[in-house]
Amino acid sequence: MLRLPSCTRWQGKVHAYCDELSAALTKLVAAERKVVPVLKQLQSAAAKLTAARKKGNAEAVKDAQARVSAAVVSLQSARAEVRFAGEKVANIVKAAGLQGKLTKKQSAATIEAMLKELAKRGVPASDLRKIAGSALTPKPIDILAALQA
Repeated sequence: MLRLPSCTRWQGKVHAYCDELSAALTKLVAAERKVVPVLKQLQSAAAKLTAARKKGNAEAVKDAQARVSAAVVSLQSARAEVRFAGEKVANIVKAAGLQGKLTKKQSAATIEAMLKELAKRGVPASDLRKIAGSALTPKPIDILAALQA
């Protein structure tokens, strides 16, 4: 569960900003947490589709393809929710005049930490690397711009 620092120590505009940002971050994390189960569904459906194709079972292929398609739609929906929540966070931070840029080295460390956490949740890094491709290549990044993408 996400635990953000309390905003109670602040007053006035800073307190209001803290509350607004905390609420937006909570929604972003909740949206992100919906993505991992959908990725697992997609991974499972893809594995079943591959197995059905290898066996040459047309009915199983049709059923598995339907599951893959449904998982893709769910993933698109989950990612849209993440983009909307990310845009909200980025707008709040930008409105305060802040920037969020990572170097290539910081990007690499962030990617590795994310892959490690997802592996703990049953999503193999190798599968993510196949799906995400260049998105998991370390490079300098503007986090606020990425949140809005």
